[in-house]
Amino acid sequence: MIYTFKGHQNLSNTYLICRYDECFLIDPSHAYEEIMQKLAGKKLLGIILTHAHADHFLIIDQFNVAVYIHTLDYDLLFMPRYNGLNNQQPINLSQIIPQRLNNNDKIKIADQFFKIIHTPGHTKGSICIEYGNAIFTGDLIFKNGVGRSDLYSGSTLALNKSIKLILSHSANIKLYPGHDDITTIKEERKNLNYKKQ
Repeated sequence: MIYTFKGHQNLSNTYLICRYDECFLIDPSHAYEEIMQKLAGKKLLGIILTHAHADHFLIIDQFNVAVYIHTLDYDLLFMPRYNGLNNQQPINLSQIIPQRLNNNDKIKIADQFFKIIHTPGHTKGSICIEYGNAIFTGDLIFKNGVGRSDLYSGSTLALNKSIKLILSHSANIKLYPGHDDITTIKEERKNLNYKKQ
């Protein structure tokens, strides 16, 4: 089961994924009370961050669980000058020791796995998270759009390669972006004029 807590321009979408009684959060930026309601009777095993921008982790300090982030964005998590935290509400990162992720790592949830896909471009440690017929794209691909590459550690060249990598997956896969609405690979191939190699 995938629960979506819709964000807006200044707050990312937050996703709660539950398999039986085990759950993970992706990019917890808001909706703490609603998340806790959905977690009733279930166990939150951890948090996975698609990248280390503050609008994707503003309530990260309210959960006492493991936090997973790509190794190349690990330092950015603690750099408020570059991750946007200076412009947001204060949060306490002092007790958080993130678990470092790398490309193709897998994180177990009940009898299934999240697969980590390193997709640099928005930041150098940005990831997408594959789970069944879904890919959580963070700020790489949106509905009819793509993420910025002009922020700290971003790269337009890397972003374009990462977009092509994700769009090369099966056309019927649903994309759960960091902002805006859910879409599909088939839809975004058309929107982004993608031609499979």
